[in-house]
Amino acid sequence: MATTKSYLAGKGVRTIVTGDIKVIQRISDQRKQMVVTNITAGANLYVTGPDEVPALVALPNLPLSIEMDGEFRIRNDSGVTITYVVGELFNVAINQAGIPRVGGGGGAGGGSDATNLGQTTGRGTGNSQLP
Repeated sequence: MATTKSYLAGKGVRTIVTGDIKVIQRISDQRKQMVVTNITAGANLYVTGPDEVPALVALPNLPLSIEMDGEFRIRNDSGVTITYVVGELFNVAINQAGIPRVGGGGGAGGGSDATNLGQTTGRGTGNSQLP
């Protein structure tokens, strides 16, 4: 029997130059939420779908939480380079031995445990690397 918990994986502090669009890809099909934080004062960062049309605004110093499991894009139309941070929240199952496994347990593939992060998930993700 497994207990479901959450696991947060950061994508690091990054920059995007004005006029650029960055694709934020998922690292596991088990992602349940993304958090985007624009840390550049006075400049708005836009979140878009595949059409690259602004849909949401990441205001400076205010985390924007998005419940989704697909990829999205961020767009900088501000006129300045913007520094931002992206984090992904995953479902994690804790097995009877107390070892976390990304993906809620069960299913085919090896999974990734918290004691050896960085292994491939093998859960239909094209063997994506987890942090």
